[in-house]
Amino acid sequence: IETAGWKYADRDSYGVNSYPRTGVALRTLQGLIGDEAFYKGMRHFARTWRYDHPYPEDFYRTFQEGSGQSLDWYFRELFQSTGTVDWSIAVEQKKRAERRGFFQAEGGEFLEKEHGESEESEGGEGDSKSPFHVEVELRRKGELFLPLPVQLTFEDGTIQDLVWNREEQQTATWKRIEFDSDTKLSSAVIDPRRGYYVDRDLSNNRWYDEKDSLAPLRWAERVLAQYQHYLHFIQGLGG
Repeated sequence: IETAGWKYADRDSYGVNSYPRTGVALRTLQGLIGDEAFYKGMRHFARTWRYDHPYPEDFYRTFQEGSGQSLDWYFRELFQSTGTVDWSIAVEQKKRAERRGFFQAEGGEFLEKEHGESEESEGGEGDSKSPFHVEVELRRKGELFLPLPVQLTFEDGTIQDLVWNREEQQTATWKRIEFDSDTKLSSAVIDPRRGYYVDRDLSNNRWYDEKDSLAPLRWAERVLAQYQHYLHFIQGLGG
């Protein structure tokens, strides 16, 4: 993004990096540090450099002073590189297989568990306490590393928030989260508050146990909105 305007390959490259990509990077920065810190940083930059000619380094430094955040890594990865990213999430969920055969009881003796017999009667912990085994797999394609929030929602309304941090992403392109649950997982969502705008493909950021009936309507609305912008552009060419 900080490439000088006359050093781009062509006008299209300049247009994409100077405006849309910069907007995406700033909106993502707002989602990363929050509205309050973001507005403090932008106000401090505007007041410090009004009627002057700041360079990229001036913006980086002044924004961090105003926001109170240490963001050298962010400006390096988003403004000084050509990195991209595509996060995705996949879930495999199944009921735990019923344990059958001989198992050691608390007293040390071996007992045979018959079909349909509760292990609690044998002194065991019991599969009935965690009937579901869940595997959540996160993947990253690209060179950007941002702390990625993930939200898991269960059928009983319980919500569990997780974070795939930068350090983990720098050492591996995937992360698998496994656990047993007595309640079925109903959804798993990357960036539930939609604070990041750098993801190249949002269609693989959500998983639902049941089909999402609203998804086709949301994508249809996006397509129609883009087509509307195109028609406005054509109308403008005609005067």
